[in-house]
Amino acid sequence: ASDTTVFEVISNAYDYFGASDDTGEFMATVFEDQELGSFIETTLSYSAQEIFNEPVHLGSIMYMTSPDYNAKELFQIKEQMSHDEWEVYFKNHIAEIDIFPILNYVIEVDMANPDTLLVAERDNKINGVHAAITDFFIGLDADTAKADNLLDITMAEFERLSAEQSDADMTVNCRMQGLDRGVSE
Repeated sequence: ASDTTVFEVISNAYDYFGASDDTGEFMATVFEDQELGSFIETTLSYSAQEIFNEPVHLGSIMYMTSPDYNAKELFQIKEQMSHDEWEVYFKNHIAEIDIFPILNYVIEVDMANPDTLLVAERDNKINGVHAAITDFFIGLDADTAKADNLLDITMAEFERLSAEQSDADMTVNCRMQGLDRGVSE
């Protein structure tokens, strides 16, 4: 409708793709079609950025293990399943799955000259930063994921990634929004 605000559009989109547990508590945003999910997240993120003039990209990663799978293997299984398939799997194996930390983060970008960088180049770089954060976090061993100094380890990795991913065209700043301990603690 013509009187709908961008905030309502963003909220409606995330509500539609939101996944909740049996009590109705929000767990995650799940896109069964990865390309659609990427398009929606990118479009909504850039729309919000235009309003606030803050180029921010959000992400969240849940570190999970089970007796049969380490975090990387369980993450890959989850990524290969549709939302419904994962929900069934999760319900059938909930007693076996340990959720350790949940990382919420922000990637801020500042482009030296937005007119010289193609949208595809910008998006590829940002998607690469998301992938690098995921690889780092999911690649942690369980002892490190449970360690008291995980916050320091993650902050140091974010500083390293920010420096590594920044160049003359785009400055990247990876920041943590939160590091919540999961159900196994």
